[in-house]
Amino acid sequence: MGTVGEIGTNPRRGVLPSEVDATTPYVGLEHMPRRCIALDDWGTAADVSSGKSRFSRGEILFGKLRPYFHKVGVALIDGVCSTDVIVAAPKQECWFGVLLGHLSSDEFIDYVDGASGGTRMPRTSWGDMARYQIVIPPEPIAASYSAWMRQVADMLRLHAHESRALAALRDALLPQLLSGEIRLREAERAVDDSLQSTRTPPRAGGPTLPRGGKAAGTMKGRA
Repeated sequence: MGTVGEIGTNPRRGVLPSEVDATTPYVGLEHMPRRCIALDDWGTAADVSSGKSRFSRGEILFGKLRPYFHKVGVALIDGVCSTDVIVAAPKQECWFGVLLGHLSSDEFIDYVDGASGGTRMPRTSWGDMARYQIVIPPEPIAASYSAWMRQVADMLRLHAHESRALAALRDALLPQLLSGEIRLREAERAVDDSLQSTRTPPRAGGPTLPRGGKAAGTMKGRA
């Protein structure tokens, strides 16, 4: 037996608005879906007016305000987040999958919800999270699982960037299509070019996902 604190840490990288470029990706609780580890939505730091926390791609973000909302997932980009979001990272890379699995589990959410302070606006803390008892597997098993989960995270990141690129292209092309400025074939060619620029060849031995790539939106609760 062990605890979350034995395999994970809470990097504290506070930043002031004046220290952050306006184009820096920003993740607030409003950007985090419930019960889904794919954090594929974010804004920019242009609207940030108070101190925030910096996070790195691949780290785990956990919504500490009203933790029963079950907002936890993998950061797909580097950026800054609300101070109501706890940044967690494995102490060693081999613990990434285990840490993510526990922090996104229903049992863990129930635990931190019960330990949260406050009634109207309950919040958890890294101290409470770190005390959660877990079974720590042998490092070789943990490393194998973490390697697989990193590939899943890479796939989620690819899908997120592809989706955002297509959304921006839609917003740009639709007015031109409606006005007759461009023809449908030209729009289709622009979409194909955009997809080619965001896609990368899949890794050998990468995770096999269900048809339609639904893993990005359905990996809920347990990771």
